[in-house]
Amino acid sequence: MVAVARFVEGLRQFNGVIAGATGMPWRRFVTANALGAAAWVGVWASAGYFAGDHLRAIEAELHRYQWYAVAAGAFAALAYVGWRLTRRSERP
Repeated sequence: MVAVARFVEGLRQFNGVIAGATGMPWRRFVTANALGAAAWVGVWASAGYFAGDHLRAIEAELHRYQWYAVAAGAFAALAYVGWRLTRRSERP
């Protein structure tokens, strides 16, 4: 989990605090944290290297599908609000 936390905003900052609070041995933490950091750097460096020559095409695709992403986000927000309202009305 320590290595995966590198890829999740928020968990990355509290990684050490949570590991310490749960009593994780420091050597295991350092090893997992170093592996997670290496993987994080590798993923973002590779993404930059491979996408660098194709930025115009990536931007065109993002603009092409931006309204679908906005609609999906609005639908997800409305579904969440509906779910919360349904749960609230079911409480005695």
